[in-house]
Amino acid sequence: MTGPVHVVGGGFAGAAAATRLADAGVPVVLWEAGAAPGGRAGGFADRDSGEDLDTGPHLLVGCYRRTRHLLARLGTADEVAFQARLRVPVWMDGGFRGLACPPLPGALSLLFGLLGLGPLTAVDRLRLATAGHALRRPAPEGLTVSAWLAAIGMPAAATRLLWDPLCRAILNLPPGEADAGPFVRALQAALLGPADEARLGWARRGLVPLLGDALGRYLAARGGALRHGRVTGLDLDPATGRVTGLATAAGERHPAGRVVLATDPFAARPLLAPVARLAPLAARLAAMRPAAIVSTYLWLDRPAVPFVANTPFTGLVEPPGAEGAAAEWVFDRDRMAGAPSPGGQRLAAVASAADALADRPADEVAARVADALARHFPGMARARVVRSRVVKARHATVRLVPGLARPAPGAVAETRGLFLCGDYTDTGLPATIEGAVVSGEVAADALLGGMEGG
Repeated sequence: MTGPVHVVGGGFAGAAAATRLADAGVPVVLWEAGAAPGGRAGGFADRDSGEDLDTGPHLLVGCYRRTRHLLARLGTADEVAFQARLRVPVWMDGGFRGLACPPLPGALSLLFGLLGLGPLTAVDRLRLATAGHALRRPAPEGLTVSAWLAAIGMPAAATRLLWDPLCRAILNLPPGEADAGPFVRALQAALLGPADEARLGWARRGLVPLLGDALGRYLAARGGALRHGRVTGLDLDPATGRVTGLATAAGERHPAGRVVLATDPFAARPLLAPVARLAPLAARLAAMRPAAIVSTYLWLDRPAVPFVANTPFTGLVEPPGAEGAAAEWVFDRDRMAGAPSPGGQRLAAVASAADALADRPADEVAARVADALARHFPGMARARVVRSRVVKARHATVRLVPGLARPAPGAVAETRGLFLCGDYTDTGLPATIEGAVVSGEVAADALLGGMEGG
Protein backbone atom coordinates (compact mmCIF):
# COMPACT_ATOMS: atom_id res chain seq x y z
CA MET A 1 0.00 0.00 0.00
CA THR A 2 1.39 3.40 -0.98
CA GLY A 3 0.59 6.73 0.67
CA PRO A 4 2.03 8.66 3.59
CA VAL A 5 3.46 7.21 6.75
CA HIS A 6 1.16 7.90 9.69
CA VAL A 7 2.94 8.76 12.95
CA VAL A 8 0.67 8.53 15.98
CA GLY A 9 1.82 10.85 18.76
CA GLY A 10 3.43 14.29 18.51
CA GLY A 11 5.81 14.10 21.45
CA PHE A 12 9.57 14.03 21.01
CA ALA A 13 9.59 10.42 19.83
CA GLY A 14 6.96 11.11 17.16
CA ALA A 15 8.62 14.37 16.16
CA ALA A 16 11.99 12.63 15.74
CA ALA A 17 10.49 9.83 13.65
CA ALA A 18 8.43 12.20 11.52
CA THR A 19 11.25 14.63 10.76
CA ARG A 20 13.70 11.84 9.95
CA LEU A 21 11.22 10.31 7.52
CA ALA A 22 10.42 13.71 6.00
CA ASP A 23 14.12 14.38 5.49
CA ALA A 24 14.31 11.10 3.55
CA GLY A 25 11.56 12.29 1.20
CA VAL A 26 8.76 10.25 2.77
CA PRO A 27 5.46 12.14 3.19
CA VAL A 28 4.27 12.00 6.79
CA VAL A 29 0.97 12.59 8.54
CA LEU A 30 1.64 13.23 12.23
CA TRP A 31 -1.33 12.80 14.58
CA GLU A 32 -1.32 14.84 17.78
CA ALA A 33 -4.15 14.43 20.29
CA GLY A 34 -3.35 17.62 22.21
CA ALA A 35 -3.53 21.28 21.35
CA ALA A 36 0.19 21.40 20.50
CA PRO A 37 2.97 18.89 19.92
CA GLY A 38 5.13 17.90 22.85
CA GLY A 39 3.24 15.10 24.55
CA ARG A 40 4.25 14.63 28.17
CA ALA A 41 7.15 17.03 27.58
CA GLY A 42 4.82 19.76 26.39
CA GLY A 43 2.56 22.36 27.89
CA PHE A 44 -0.73 24.19 27.80
CA ALA A 45 -2.20 27.67 28.08
CA ASP A 46 -3.19 28.58 31.62
CA ARG A 47 -6.73 29.89 31.42
CA ASP A 48 -6.33 32.34 34.31
CA SER A 49 -2.92 33.91 33.70
CA GLY A 50 -2.83 33.42 29.93
CA GLU A 51 0.71 32.07 30.27
CA ASP A 52 2.02 28.90 28.66
CA LEU A 53 2.79 26.41 31.41
CA ASP A 54 4.71 23.15 31.08
CA THR A 55 3.13 19.87 32.10
CA GLY A 56 6.28 19.76 34.19
CA PRO A 57 9.56 21.70 33.89
CA HIS A 58 12.29 19.65 32.22
CA LEU A 59 16.04 20.02 32.17
CA LEU A 60 18.06 19.09 29.11
CA VAL A 61 21.70 17.98 29.16
CA GLY A 62 24.47 18.92 26.79
CA CYS A 63 24.93 15.26 25.91
CA TYR A 64 21.41 15.18 24.43
CA ARG A 65 22.99 15.23 20.98
CA ARG A 66 20.02 13.83 19.08
CA THR A 67 17.59 16.22 20.80
CA ARG A 68 19.80 19.19 20.04
CA HIS A 69 20.09 18.08 16.41
CA LEU A 70 16.30 17.78 16.16
CA LEU A 71 15.78 21.27 17.57
CA ALA A 72 18.43 22.67 15.23
CA ARG A 73 16.62 21.19 12.23
CA LEU A 74 13.35 22.69 13.43
CA GLY A 75 15.01 26.07 14.01
CA THR A 76 14.21 26.15 17.73
CA ALA A 77 17.62 25.35 19.25
CA ASP A 78 17.92 28.95 20.49
CA GLU A 79 14.88 28.36 22.68
CA VAL A 80 17.18 26.39 25.02
CA ALA A 81 19.74 28.03 27.30
CA PHE A 82 22.68 26.13 28.81
CA GLN A 83 24.96 26.70 31.77
CA ALA A 84 28.53 27.73 31.06
CA ARG A 85 29.62 24.61 32.96
CA LEU A 86 27.93 21.95 35.06
CA ARG A 87 26.48 23.06 38.34
CA VAL A 88 23.80 21.23 40.32
CA PRO A 89 22.89 23.55 43.20
CA VAL A 90 21.15 21.98 46.16
CA TRP A 91 19.77 23.91 49.12
CA MET A 92 20.34 21.97 52.33
CA ASP A 93 20.69 22.95 55.97
CA GLY A 94 20.31 26.64 55.25
CA GLY A 95 22.73 27.05 52.36
CA PHE A 96 23.66 26.14 48.81
CA ARG A 97 25.58 22.90 48.43
CA GLY A 98 25.73 20.52 45.51
CA LEU A 99 27.98 19.91 42.54
CA ALA A 100 29.96 22.76 40.98
CA CYS A 101 32.44 21.66 38.32
CA PRO A 102 35.39 23.97 37.56
CA PRO A 103 36.41 24.85 33.97
CA LEU A 104 38.74 21.88 33.46
CA PRO A 105 38.75 19.03 30.90
CA GLY A 106 35.84 16.58 31.34
CA ALA A 107 37.18 13.97 33.79
CA LEU A 108 39.16 16.47 35.86
CA SER A 109 36.19 18.85 36.01
CA LEU A 110 33.99 16.08 37.38
CA LEU A 111 36.63 14.87 39.85
CA PHE A 112 37.22 18.30 41.36
CA GLY A 113 33.48 18.96 41.37
CA LEU A 114 32.82 15.77 43.32
CA LEU A 115 35.66 16.46 45.74
CA GLY A 116 34.15 19.90 46.35
CA LEU A 117 30.84 18.50 47.55
CA GLY A 118 29.99 19.59 51.05
CA PRO A 119 29.53 18.97 53.82
CA LEU A 120 31.66 15.81 53.57
CA THR A 121 34.40 14.51 55.83
CA ALA A 122 37.90 13.84 54.52
CA VAL A 123 37.19 10.10 54.68
CA ASP A 124 33.97 10.63 52.70
CA ARG A 125 35.86 12.54 50.03
CA LEU A 126 38.40 9.74 49.68
CA ARG A 127 35.62 7.15 49.40
CA LEU A 128 33.78 9.36 46.92
CA ALA A 129 36.84 9.65 44.67
CA THR A 130 37.28 5.87 44.77
CA ALA A 131 33.59 5.19 44.13
CA GLY A 132 33.62 7.62 41.21
CA HIS A 133 35.71 5.17 39.18
CA ALA A 134 32.73 2.78 39.20
CA LEU A 135 30.92 5.22 36.91
CA ARG A 136 33.06 3.93 34.07
CA ARG A 137 31.64 0.41 34.40
CA PRO A 138 28.09 -0.77 33.61
CA ALA A 139 25.93 -1.46 36.64
CA PRO A 140 25.34 -5.18 37.30
CA GLU A 141 21.89 -6.31 36.20
CA GLY A 142 19.14 -6.54 38.76
CA LEU A 143 20.42 -3.84 41.12
CA THR A 144 18.50 -0.83 42.32
CA VAL A 145 20.31 2.48 42.42
CA SER A 146 20.55 2.22 46.23
CA ALA A 147 22.09 -1.25 45.99
CA TRP A 148 24.55 -0.08 43.35
CA LEU A 149 25.61 2.95 45.37
CA ALA A 150 26.17 0.73 48.40
CA ALA A 151 28.12 -1.81 46.32
CA ILE A 152 30.58 0.80 45.06
CA GLY A 153 31.05 2.31 48.52
CA MET A 154 29.39 5.64 47.86
CA PRO A 155 29.31 7.73 51.08
CA ALA A 156 25.82 8.21 52.49
CA ALA A 157 26.32 11.98 52.72
CA ALA A 158 27.10 12.19 49.00
CA THR A 159 24.06 10.07 48.18
CA ARG A 160 21.77 12.36 50.15
CA LEU A 161 23.29 15.50 48.66
CA LEU A 162 23.67 14.48 45.01
CA TRP A 163 22.79 10.97 43.86
CA ASP A 164 19.36 10.71 45.49
CA PRO A 165 18.12 14.01 43.93
CA LEU A 166 19.62 13.06 40.56
CA CYS A 167 18.02 9.62 40.62
CA ARG A 168 14.60 11.10 41.31
CA ALA A 169 15.10 13.70 38.58
CA ILE A 170 16.40 11.27 35.94
CA LEU A 171 14.27 8.17 36.60
CA ASN A 172 11.33 9.69 38.49
CA LEU A 173 11.78 7.03 41.18
CA PRO A 174 13.50 6.83 44.57
CA PRO A 175 16.90 5.09 44.56
CA GLY A 176 15.53 2.11 46.46
CA GLU A 177 13.19 1.30 43.57
CA ALA A 178 14.92 2.57 40.41
CA ASP A 179 16.93 0.30 38.09
CA ALA A 180 20.63 1.12 38.31
CA GLY A 181 21.33 0.21 34.68
CA PRO A 182 19.75 3.19 32.88
CA PHE A 183 20.77 5.51 35.71
CA VAL A 184 24.44 4.65 35.31
CA ARG A 185 24.23 4.91 31.51
CA ALA A 186 22.73 8.38 31.83
CA LEU A 187 25.50 9.45 34.20
CA GLN A 188 28.16 8.06 31.87
CA ALA A 189 26.74 9.97 28.90
CA ALA A 190 26.58 13.23 30.84
CA LEU A 191 29.62 13.10 33.09
CA LEU A 192 32.32 11.12 31.29
CA GLY A 193 32.37 13.02 27.99
CA PRO A 194 33.48 16.55 27.13
CA ALA A 195 32.75 19.13 29.81
CA ASP A 196 30.23 21.00 27.66
CA GLU A 197 28.12 17.84 27.35
CA ALA A 198 27.60 17.77 31.13
CA ARG A 199 25.98 21.22 31.21
CA LEU A 200 22.31 21.47 32.10
CA GLY A 201 19.88 23.45 29.97
CA TRP A 202 16.31 24.69 30.14
CA ALA A 203 13.64 25.97 27.78
CA ARG A 204 13.64 29.75 27.95
CA ARG A 205 9.90 30.18 27.29
CA GLY A 206 8.74 26.73 28.30
CA LEU A 207 8.53 23.48 26.38
CA VAL A 208 5.76 24.37 23.90
CA PRO A 209 7.97 26.46 21.54
CA LEU A 210 10.54 23.65 21.21
CA LEU A 211 8.27 21.74 18.83
CA GLY A 212 5.19 23.92 18.59
CA ASP A 213 4.32 25.44 15.23
CA ALA A 214 7.80 24.70 13.89
CA LEU A 215 7.08 20.99 13.62
CA GLY A 216 3.96 21.52 11.52
CA ARG A 217 5.79 23.93 9.21
CA TYR A 218 8.69 21.52 8.83
CA LEU A 219 6.46 18.65 7.76
CA ALA A 220 4.30 20.79 5.47
CA ALA A 221 7.39 22.05 3.64
CA ARG A 222 8.26 18.43 2.87
CA GLY A 223 4.87 17.27 1.69
CA GLY A 224 3.51 16.15 5.04
CA ALA A 225 1.03 17.44 7.59
CA LEU A 226 0.40 17.80 11.30
CA ARG A 227 -3.16 16.84 12.17
CA HIS A 228 -4.88 17.30 15.49
CA GLY A 229 -6.97 14.30 16.46
CA ARG A 230 -6.87 11.23 18.65
CA VAL A 231 -6.22 7.88 16.99
CA THR A 232 -8.50 5.26 18.54
CA GLY A 233 -7.79 2.10 16.57
CA LEU A 234 -5.47 0.25 14.18
CA ASP A 235 -6.55 -2.05 11.36
CA LEU A 236 -4.43 -5.10 10.53
CA ASP A 237 -5.02 -7.83 8.00
CA PRO A 238 -5.50 -10.92 10.22
CA ALA A 239 -3.88 -13.23 7.67
CA THR A 240 -0.73 -11.26 6.87
CA GLY A 241 -0.36 -8.87 9.79
CA ARG A 242 -0.17 -5.99 7.36
CA VAL A 243 -1.31 -2.62 8.68
CA THR A 244 -4.19 -1.35 6.56
CA GLY A 245 -5.56 1.70 8.32
CA LEU A 246 -6.36 3.63 11.45
CA ALA A 247 -9.44 5.15 13.07
CA THR A 248 -9.83 8.47 14.88
CA ALA A 249 -12.07 9.75 17.64
CA ALA A 250 -13.88 11.85 15.04
CA GLY A 251 -15.24 8.64 13.51
CA GLU A 252 -12.95 8.76 10.48
CA ARG A 253 -11.04 5.84 8.98
CA HIS A 254 -7.83 6.45 7.06
CA PRO A 255 -6.02 3.93 4.87
CA ALA A 256 -2.49 3.45 6.16
CA GLY A 257 0.09 0.91 5.11
CA ARG A 258 2.83 2.15 7.46
CA VAL A 259 2.23 3.40 11.00
CA VAL A 260 4.72 4.54 13.63
CA LEU A 261 3.16 4.27 17.09
CA ALA A 262 4.84 7.01 19.15
CA THR A 263 2.48 7.37 22.11
CA ASP A 264 3.28 6.47 25.69
CA PRO A 265 2.67 2.81 26.63
CA PHE A 266 -0.54 3.61 28.47
CA ALA A 267 -2.11 5.11 25.34
CA ALA A 268 -0.56 2.48 23.04
CA ARG A 269 -1.97 -0.53 24.83
CA PRO A 270 -5.67 0.13 24.00
CA LEU A 271 -4.70 0.40 20.33
CA LEU A 272 -2.85 -2.90 20.40
CA ALA A 273 -5.00 -5.03 22.69
CA PRO A 274 -7.95 -5.66 20.29
CA VAL A 275 -5.60 -7.10 17.64
CA ALA A 276 -4.84 -10.78 18.27
CA ARG A 277 -1.36 -10.61 16.73
CA LEU A 278 -0.45 -7.75 19.03
CA ALA A 279 -1.67 -9.36 22.25
CA PRO A 280 1.86 -10.33 23.43
CA LEU A 281 3.10 -6.76 22.99
CA ALA A 282 -0.03 -5.39 24.67
CA ALA A 283 0.60 -7.72 27.61
CA ARG A 284 4.16 -6.40 27.99
CA LEU A 285 2.87 -2.85 28.04
CA ALA A 286 0.21 -3.83 30.57
CA ALA A 287 3.01 -4.88 32.93
CA MET A 288 4.39 -1.36 32.92
CA ARG A 289 3.34 0.91 35.75
CA PRO A 290 3.32 4.72 35.72
CA ALA A 291 5.14 7.11 38.02
CA ALA A 292 3.65 10.53 38.67
CA ILE A 293 5.20 13.98 38.65
CA VAL A 294 3.45 16.88 40.38
CA SER A 295 4.37 20.43 39.39
CA THR A 296 3.18 23.41 41.38
CA TYR A 297 3.28 26.92 39.93
CA LEU A 298 3.37 29.79 42.41
CA TRP A 299 3.08 33.50 41.68
CA LEU A 300 4.63 35.53 44.55
CA ASP A 301 4.19 39.23 45.17
CA ARG A 302 7.94 39.68 45.73
CA PRO A 303 11.20 37.76 45.23
CA ALA A 304 11.63 35.29 48.08
CA VAL A 305 13.66 32.32 46.84
CA PRO A 306 17.36 32.86 45.98
CA PHE A 307 19.20 31.10 43.15
CA VAL A 308 22.87 30.82 42.27
CA ALA A 309 24.14 32.93 39.39
CA ASN A 310 23.27 31.75 35.88
CA THR A 311 21.34 28.68 37.09
CA PRO A 312 17.59 29.25 37.54
CA PHE A 313 16.90 26.07 39.53
CA THR A 314 17.92 24.38 42.74
CA GLY A 315 17.28 21.10 44.47
CA LEU A 316 15.78 21.00 47.95
CA VAL A 317 16.94 18.36 50.42
CA GLU A 318 14.70 17.73 53.41
CA PRO A 319 16.05 16.47 56.74
CA PRO A 320 16.28 12.68 57.12
CA GLY A 321 12.96 11.15 58.09
CA ALA A 322 10.91 14.10 56.81
CA GLU A 323 7.55 13.49 55.14
CA GLY A 324 7.63 12.95 51.36
CA ALA A 325 8.67 16.21 49.73
CA ALA A 326 6.15 18.31 47.83
CA ALA A 327 9.02 20.28 46.27
CA GLU A 328 12.26 18.53 45.32
CA TRP A 329 13.34 21.05 42.69
CA VAL A 330 12.29 24.66 42.32
CA PHE A 331 12.65 26.78 39.18
CA ASP A 332 12.57 30.55 38.74
CA ARG A 333 10.57 30.96 35.54
CA ASP A 334 11.64 34.58 35.03
CA ARG A 335 15.32 33.68 35.28
CA MET A 336 14.75 30.80 32.86
CA ALA A 337 13.58 33.41 30.36
CA GLY A 338 16.66 35.53 31.10
CA ALA A 339 14.66 38.39 32.60
CA PRO A 340 14.32 38.32 36.41
CA SER A 341 11.16 40.09 37.49
CA PRO A 342 11.69 43.47 39.20
CA GLY A 343 8.61 42.89 41.34
CA GLY A 344 7.21 39.45 42.05
CA GLN A 345 8.59 36.01 41.42
CA ARG A 346 7.18 33.16 39.32
CA LEU A 347 8.21 29.76 40.62
CA ALA A 348 7.64 26.17 39.55
CA ALA A 349 8.22 23.43 42.12
CA VAL A 350 8.52 19.80 41.07
CA ALA A 351 8.06 16.57 43.01
CA SER A 352 9.08 13.29 41.38
CA ALA A 353 7.82 9.79 42.19
CA ALA A 354 4.80 11.69 43.48
CA ASP A 355 1.98 9.13 43.27
CA ALA A 356 0.77 9.80 46.82
CA LEU A 357 1.02 13.56 46.39
CA ALA A 358 -1.02 13.36 43.17
CA ASP A 359 -3.93 11.96 45.19
CA ARG A 360 -4.11 15.05 47.41
CA PRO A 361 -6.33 18.08 46.59
CA ALA A 362 -4.64 20.82 44.61
CA ASP A 363 -5.01 23.47 47.33
CA GLU A 364 -3.39 21.12 49.85
CA VAL A 365 -0.50 20.45 47.49
CA ALA A 366 0.05 24.16 46.89
CA ALA A 367 0.00 24.84 50.64
CA ARG A 368 2.54 22.07 51.25
CA VAL A 369 4.83 23.50 48.60
CA ALA A 370 4.59 27.00 50.10
CA ASP A 371 5.32 25.54 53.56
CA ALA A 372 8.33 23.64 52.21
CA LEU A 373 9.75 26.78 50.63
CA ALA A 374 9.16 28.68 53.88
CA ARG A 375 11.14 26.04 55.81
CA HIS A 376 14.11 26.52 53.51
CA PHE A 377 14.00 30.22 52.64
CA PRO A 378 13.35 32.94 55.25
CA GLY A 379 12.23 35.36 52.53
CA MET A 380 9.01 33.37 52.10
CA ALA A 381 7.81 34.73 55.45
CA ARG A 382 7.42 38.18 53.87
CA ALA A 383 6.01 37.00 50.56
CA ARG A 384 2.40 36.38 49.62
CA VAL A 385 1.28 33.70 47.20
CA VAL A 386 -0.87 35.63 44.74
CA ARG A 387 -2.08 32.51 42.95
CA SER A 388 -1.12 28.90 42.35
CA ARG A 389 -1.67 26.15 39.81
CA VAL A 390 -1.02 22.44 40.43
CA VAL A 391 -0.38 20.12 37.48
CA LYS A 392 -0.60 16.39 38.15
CA ALA A 393 1.02 14.21 35.49
CA ARG A 394 -0.04 10.78 36.76
CA HIS A 395 1.49 8.96 33.77
CA ALA A 396 4.64 11.05 33.52
CA THR A 397 7.02 8.12 33.05
CA VAL A 398 7.22 4.35 33.27
CA ARG A 399 8.58 2.92 36.51
CA LEU A 400 11.94 1.60 35.35
CA VAL A 401 12.56 -1.04 38.01
CA PRO A 402 15.05 -3.93 37.85
CA GLY A 403 13.82 -6.74 35.63
CA LEU A 404 11.31 -4.67 33.65
CA ALA A 405 11.12 -5.96 30.06
CA ARG A 406 11.12 -2.94 27.75
CA PRO A 407 10.16 -3.53 24.12
CA ALA A 408 12.74 -2.56 21.52
CA PRO A 409 12.05 0.44 19.29
CA GLY A 410 11.62 -0.35 15.62
CA ALA A 411 9.55 -2.85 13.65
CA VAL A 412 6.91 -4.77 15.63
CA ALA A 413 7.26 -8.54 15.27
CA GLU A 414 4.44 -10.49 13.62
CA THR A 415 3.32 -7.40 11.70
CA ARG A 416 4.13 -5.64 8.47
CA GLY A 417 4.20 -1.86 8.44
CA LEU A 418 3.91 -1.25 12.20
CA PHE A 419 6.75 0.43 14.10
CA LEU A 420 7.13 1.36 17.75
CA CYS A 421 8.96 4.16 19.55
CA GLY A 422 8.74 6.11 22.79
CA ASP A 423 10.83 6.98 25.81
CA TYR A 424 9.72 3.73 27.47
CA THR A 425 11.29 1.52 24.79
CA ASP A 426 14.66 -0.10 25.33
CA THR A 427 17.15 2.47 24.07
CA GLY A 428 19.44 1.85 27.03
CA LEU A 429 18.54 5.30 28.33
CA PRO A 430 16.05 6.34 30.99
CA ALA A 431 12.62 7.65 29.98
CA THR A 432 13.99 11.08 29.04
CA ILE A 433 13.56 13.44 26.11
CA GLU A 434 16.80 12.12 24.63
CA GLY A 435 15.60 8.54 24.98
CA ALA A 436 12.40 9.48 23.17
CA VAL A 437 14.28 11.14 20.30
CA VAL A 438 16.67 8.21 19.92
CA SER A 439 13.75 5.76 19.82
CA GLY A 440 11.96 7.78 17.16
CA GLU A 441 15.02 7.84 14.94
CA VAL A 442 15.51 4.08 15.38
CA ALA A 443 11.89 3.46 14.34
CA ALA A 444 12.24 5.73 11.32
CA ASP A 445 15.47 4.04 10.24
CA ALA A 446 13.81 0.62 10.53
CA LEU A 447 10.97 1.80 8.32
CA LEU A 448 13.34 3.30 5.76
CA GLY A 449 15.45 0.15 5.78
CA GLY A 450 12.37 -1.92 5.03
CA MET A 451 11.53 0.34 2.08
CA GLU A 452 15.02 -0.06 0.67
CA GLY A 453 14.78 -3.81 1.09
CA GLY A 454 11.58 -3.93 -0.93
